[in-house]
Amino acid sequence: MRKIIMPNTFKYILLVFAGLLLILLCSTVQQVAPPESGEYYYSLFLMRNYYTVLTGIIFFVAGLLIGYYFRLKPWLSGFCLILIIPFASLYEGIVYKGSHNLFPFEFMIYFMFALPPTIGGISRTLSLKKNYKNEMMNYFPSNCPNTYIVALAYYREQQ
Repeated sequence: MRKIIMPNTFKYILLVFAGLLLILLCSTVQQVAPPESGEYYYSLFLMRNYYTVLTGIIFFVAGLLIGYYFRLKPWLSGFCLILIIPFASLYEGIVYKGSHNLFPFEFMIYFMFALPPTIGGISRTLSLKKNYKNEMMNYFPSNCPNTYIVALAYYREQQ
């Protein structure tokens, strides 16, 4: 059976849509009423009402799964999962000229929203490195002086 290989940029684009679907999933699970229509409708819909502790845990698990299956850069995959929130903020800032006048602080907060999936991806990546190192230490004899170098080369080859 042939393995389907997707380019990484396509995977990152898929993560943006996956992040939107995760936020919509959390909104249905938490059963929070949608915000009033108006100036901050999309920001309120995506952030204030639905990004709770449960959503952070779900994004952490998503980061673990992404780190395990896709093996992408954890910081970039974590930010791609949250990228729909800055897009909504930029849209509101363009359409409503008086809103989002503190956008640098908003983007710092969005980076903090990206921490749970990033930490999930980093923890999975670190556990993969540890497993490869242990596997290589068992494979090569302990009296070999370059065991660690060979194990590291093998790990980089597997990436």
